[in-house]
Amino acid sequence: MKILVADHTGALAPTCIIFLAYWGHEVEVVPDGPAALRKARAWRPDVVLAPIRLERMDGLSLLSTLRASGCLPRTAFVLAGPGTDEHGRRRGQALGAAAYLETPLAVADLARVVQRIEAALGNAERREIRRSGTA
Repeated sequence: MKILVADHTGALAPTCIIFLAYWGHEVEVVPDGPAALRKARAWRPDVVLAPIRLERMDGLSLLSTLRASGCLPRTAFVLAGPGTDEHGRRRGQALGAAAYLETPLAVADLARVVQRIEAALGNAERREIRRSGTA
């Protein structure tokens, strides 16, 4: 999968780069919300991972903007933030986030979320192939 990571503090990127690449994913990292918006539109990732608190455009605004644009309907969005941020977690859910990862990031949680999204995307692709009659 193609996974875009937005990270202005360096708290997410090192873990994501190491493990996601090791698990066979293509990973791109950007430093802030506007860069994530531009990169997502151009690169069309399968997953966008962003903290709720992100430079120049928070993760919730990034998610809302991408969803409203309609340009990435199949892209899964994963928010990250403190476990105590119930408001952010609920707001992300309401906006259509696929998951919420607590920071500091636990590798087991990252693996579980990525595997779940990968399985869901695989099922969606199989359904699309059946609908188009190419299988």
